[in-house]
Amino acid sequence: MKPAAADLPCVNTEFIGEIRNCNHTKRKIIDTKGSCVRTDSSGVMALADSTVALRNVRRRTEEILLSAIAFVMLAIPTTWLAAQIVNGSNVRSSATEKVKLDDAESAGSSSAVTSRVELRSKLIVVGFVGGRVRADNGVHGEVQFSQALQESYGASLDSFIFSNRDGERALRGVLERLDRDHDGALSDEEKMRARIVLYGHSWGASQAITFARRLNQLGIPVLLTIQVDSVRKPGQNDSVIPSNVRSAVNFYQSDGLLRGRSRIVPADPEKTSIFGNFRSSYKNRSVSCKGFPWYAKVFMRRHIEIENDPAVWKQIEAMILDQIGSAS
Repeated sequence: MKPAAADLPCVNTEFIGEIRNCNHTKRKIIDTKGSCVRTDSSGVMALADSTVALRNVRRRTEEILLSAIAFVMLAIPTTWLAAQIVNGSNVRSSATEKVKLDDAESAGSSSAVTSRVELRSKLIVVGFVGGRVRADNGVHGEVQFSQALQESYGASLDSFIFSNRDGERALRGVLERLDRDHDGALSDEEKMRARIVLYGHSWGASQAITFARRLNQLGIPVLLTIQVDSVRKPGQNDSVIPSNVRSAVNFYQSDGLLRGRSRIVPADPEKTSIFGNFRSSYKNRSVSCKGFPWYAKVFMRRHIEIENDPAVWKQIEAMILDQIGSAS
């Protein structure tokens, strides 16, 4: 059973726009401000078209500026900044080792062959961290979430976390786990039996959609994609969900200097359901950002608050657990 958008305990739900009937024409127009545009008897909508064009130009300009800001904030390559993140991370290295794909192969036992076959029937949950963050940096919410999933629901799913630069390594691991007969190639049956959930924060959310698109090229379905304050990586498209994804959801905030994408849409509405674009606000409440470097707290406060917001991850957990009982 899919969770309906109305069932989600998110108090700040924001709709980007809606289709309204205009009293002055038989046509329908997109209206985000609750007003309509009068047309003449011929139905020419020149004024409406101009308004829409200007709005699109403004939206595109904002996206370009935000992308530039995101690139500067997320792609700072200095060793000093990397050291700040690592030193303040309070990394739970021993626990996160359990969720690495490479290490999963070394966790053998006397029943290793049987266990590997059973693993491939589980739900595969793959997460991607944002920016230049390492996948073992335990200060970040998505890393903690991956660890908690594995520890609490390891009998029903396998949870893995990667940096957003490790898409190819993640792909190799997923393909290996789908290859039930170990012949090095996926049959149509093995592809259709795939039960995959993808999620990420910031650039990691953008990578999750790119990863889903790569699986689509291989004919592999995805049950669910989850984006948390998604910021488009250069060369990627995080706004359009590919048709191999059954359901998708987007969580974002729009108060900070660095803000996530506010709307996602399906490439094929007949094949993909969008649960919703859910907005969180931190103007009147704060979330602990302990362990983050000072520059992140100053310039990306809202962006990292939603990343570490327990209320957001609780909703994500419920959505993933719903997929455990879903049909293959």
